[in-house]
Amino acid sequence: MRLDNWFTAIVTNLADPLNAGRVQIRCYEYHTTDEGDLPDVDLPWALPLLPVTSASSGGTGTSATGLLVGSWVFGFFRDVDNQDPVIIGSIPGVEALNGQGIPDTATSSSIGIAATSLYSSGAPIGGPADTSTLDPDIPTISGATNSEIARNLVNIARTQVGEKNGSKYLGGGLPWCAAFVAYCLVRSGVPKEDLPSNPNFSWSYKEWAKGKGSKYVALAADNTYQPGDIIIRHRGAVGSGFGHIGIISVGCNDRRNEAHSTIEGNTGSPRGVYERTKKYYWPCVLRWKSDSDAPLA
Repeated sequence: MRLDNWFTAIVTNLADPLNAGRVQIRCYEYHTTDEGDLPDVDLPWALPLLPVTSASSGGTGTSATGLLVGSWVFGFFRDVDNQDPVIIGSIPGVEALNGQGIPDTATSSSIGIAATSLYSSGAPIGGPADTSTLDPDIPTISGATNSEIARNLVNIARTQVGEKNGSKYLGGGLPWCAAFVAYCLVRSGVPKEDLPSNPNFSWSYKEWAKGKGSKYVALAADNTYQPGDIIIRHRGAVGSGFGHIGIISVGCNDRRNEAHSTIEGNTGSPRGVYERTKKYYWPCVLRWKSDSDAPLA
């Protein structure tokens, strides 16, 4: 047997109907994160690999318990159809990453933070924006209204389509979709100091909308996409802390069933900035508030 199909996954269910110690898992890059398309009940059951000190036969051996719903695990598929997963270990991480968000008191020294959310060394997750990785020469616009920022955002993003040098937005060869959005926001009229505390982490923008970003955007309350919307989805299993972010360039009236266009960085092959038309449901949509609701200081 040749082992090519390795996975990382999040545990979704412990109640094995066979009482064999199996757990259900959602595997990063193998399974969609949209639970409407792939409900947890349809996910594969994985067997934890036990040490050779366990007979694992005839009811004799050590217990396979220990994992929890939300635990991250690593393993491989032992069949060509990727339906027979085996878990060989669990991955440590911040507990709150498993579906509850990142705690405000966590720093990059907290277990699991540096690997999953790209916070700068020692920086607190809440608080002032860390713009040290952004180009200091990014041109800015002062006094822009929210409607102007939304229009500018699409126009600025379109000027970047075709760019494949991710270090323009974020150095070190790290995922740069969020840094691309930060670059466009600053050039569109959002002051650097008003960016999320970590502008290089996709899901920080959702928290941003509840805090200092609330004068700019709010969670969209309808089922549409509008030009300038900031869109976020899970990358990997829901609750993993990984995400991907982009900008709506052409909207639609039905998120689930109609085509729309997005501009996203660190996407496609080769990795770059692309504008693409597709049907896709983004679970988090941030929309610019009207100028009358949120005048800028």
